[in-house]
Parts: sequence; structure tokens; C-alpha cells
Amino acid sequence: MTSRSKAEVLRKLAVLNAAAVRADSGRDTSTRAWLEAWLANLAPARRSANTLASYRWAFEKWVAPTLGDVPLRSLGPADLERVWRLMAAEGLSANSIKAAKSAVSAALSDAQRRGLVDRQAAQLSQVPHYAPRASSQRRGSARAIQSLTQDEVDRLVATASEIGHPYEAMVLMGATRGLRPGELTGLVWEDIDFETSTVYVHRARIEEGAAARRGRTKTKASERPLKMPEEVMEALARRRARWEQERERAGKQWEGLDLVFCTQTGGFVKRRNLERRFEVLGKRAHVEGLTPYLLRHRTASLLAEEGIPREGLAELLGHTST
Repeated sequence: MTSRSKAEVLRKLAVLNAAAVRADSGRDTSTRAWLEAWLANLAPARRSANTLASYRWAFEKWVAPTLGDVPLRSLGPADLERVWRLMAAEGLSANSIKAAKSAVSAALSDAQRRGLVDRQAAQLSQVPHYAPRASSQRRGSARAIQSLTQDEVDRLVATASEIGHPYEAMVLMGATRGLRPGELTGLVWEDIDFETSTVYVHRARIEEGAAARRGRTKTKASERPLKMPEEVMEALARRRARWEQERERAGKQWEGLDLVFCTQTGGFVKRRNLERRFEVLGKRAHVEGLTPYLLRHRTASLLAEEGIPREGLAELLGHTST
């Protein structure tokens, strides 16, 4: 470790130790103060930029406005359950609520190790039963199960092909090989080997506020080569031809990032825009509550039904562990 790295580690520890001293002496460190200090100084050493962004979203949008002034040492499971219920009432999915709980749990685990809290309130809290998004409730089209049937996948692919939707290949890759949305929108043509029918996943789209870039995948285990079925490679070939047309039309406005799935000017497709495009595709294909992540869930469900061992499933989906 270089002297500069050591100095940085010592600086971060000093910030955290200062928080500990304040907690032990005045017992008035607020939940907001700890979450901010933890996110700025301790969390980055062990987590990807995408994970940190999701933690920041949970802290700043949901936890801090409701519980920020609560003394950290007094924070209890019932306090956090108020936040989970609020998120459910606002129409957030169970996965979003669980992600927020995971973020708080990570921060509180470090607080507990440092003696700032006596118990892990997040782990003791319970999230509500699944509550569909408010927008789905208004349409009367809430999806009770988090997977897609083969018939739905077939309809999505056929509809995408019929209307010239740019994500025909994305639907197939997500549904058959379980790539994450960020992995799909971070692919470049160099990652695709048409001769061996292999896609190399080693980068993902990372959003930082209004900006986006290509960075490391969620975990080291997420970096993996994936053999693709023939139908996927054929769809990718069609995507390549369409991509060339888009580049020619864009002319000097083309961003030149070489992204497989991109905007009309070759730029990154943001998460929210991707969700909107899938909503449109789902409506056209009569598939209720379609989200990009449902494709990944489809892969997991299908392979589990076929009896694939948990170790093999984790390797294919890029999980750190089973």
C-alpha cells in the first residue's frame, strides 16, 4: 500500500472515529449524520459505483427525510418499518424496499461493530408484503408474479421484431441468459464474438446523477463469458445492421461510444428511459407490468425449473455466491 493510500485510509478512519466519540460522549449522533459519514468514507472501499448510487438514493430520498433527526442509538425496527410502509404506500416494489433495507443494514452493521448501536435495527425490521407500483395500480395491471412465461417472451420478441423496436436482441439476451439491465446497456460491439457466439460481460452502465459512463460490473463474479443461442446471435446481427443505419442518420451527432443498445445518437440509455421503452413494448405485446429486470427473473426461474444446480445458476447470472 502506498503512503498516499495509507493516508487516505487513516483520514477515513478518523472521520468514523470522530463520529464514534460524539456518539459515546453526547449520545446524540443523528441517524442522518452516521449515514452520511458512512456513505462518504467507509462504503466506497467495498462497493461498486452503482451500489453506492442505490444506497444514496435510499438514504437521501427515504430514510433521512423521515428518520434523519432520530438519534442513531435510539433507532429501532419500528422506526424503519415506518419508512418501508411509506415506500409501499408510494407504490415502490418489494425489491426496491428490500434494496433500501439492505443499504441501511450495511450502514448499521458497521455502526454496531464500532459500538455506536446495541442492535441491528434494519435486520430486525420487516418489510410489507409486495405492493405494486402506483402507476400499475392506476392501470389496473399489477403483476403479482415476478417472472415471464415463455408465451410472453415469444410475444415480446415477435412484437419487437415487427415494430422495429431496437431491443429485440436485449429481450432475448435478458430472458435466456439473465443479463442485468446495466450490463445490457453497457455492452459494446467489441464484447460480442460472432464467430464463437459468445458475449463477454465485463462492463456495465453506471449512472452518476445526470451523467452515465461505462464502468465495472456489480461484482467481480459478474464478469463472465456467456455462450448465446443461435436466435440471440441472429437478433444481434439484425441489431448491428440497424445500428449502422442509426449511426449514418445521426452523422456528426453520433457519440461514437460503440454501444450495442444506445440512444438515437449513440449515447447511453438511462435507466428510467429504458423502463419507459419496456413499458411501451409491454403494452404493444400485451404483457402486463413489464420491466427490464423481469427478463433476468425469467432466466432464474427457467433454469431452476430445469434443475440447474445453484452453483451453476449463480455462475451464469453473475452472483457472488449461491
